Amino acid sequence: MKSKTSILTWLILGLVLAFTACSKQGDADSNVAAATSEASSIATTQFLLDSVPESVPGIIEAVSDAKAGDSLVMTGRVGGVYDPLMKDFAAFVVADEILQFCDEMGDDGHCKTPWDACCEDPDKTSAARAFVQFVDESGAPLAVNLQAVTGLAENDNVIIKGRISPESTPENRIILAEGIAIVQ
Repeated sequence: MKSKTSILTWLILGLVLAFTACSKQGDADSNVAAATSEASSIATTQFLLDSVPESVPGIIEAVSDAKAGDSLVMTGRVGGVYDPLMKDFAAFVVADEILQFCDEMGDDGHCKTPWDACCEDPDKTSAARAFVQFVDESGAPLAVNLQAVTGLAENDNVIIKGRISPESTPENRIILAEGIAIVQ
């Protein structure tokens, strides 16, 4: 079972990280499908942190010396890829705040998906993001749409409490989340 979960995690992470360029398509659909029946039975409080520390490092600083299993708290923005929010399970991509998203560059109109950081150098973008997921006791991703349950959206600033996954690498950081805070 663990090997199937690992394969699924890597497959999904690979697909997510493949979408780093600006979209040529129209605006992404802003309506999110209703949460699954399983998701609707899970309380929002399962995902949201009760409190957050005052000073939280960005992704790069938080993971710089971290090893598999290490606990951490980090901050970032939902994005760094075209479609950072997973629809079928509780996971998303987060980018370090060192990245400048397209809407911060003074030209709001040219990019319909500013959260993908397509205006940044792709190597810098790749090095400054992490895949965050909530898993059950067996390590399988929770079948919950975080956007529907918590209101999490592209470009949101978040604080994440979790630990480094055993499958995490410097090229593909994976964080097993214990909770998030959406920062306004």
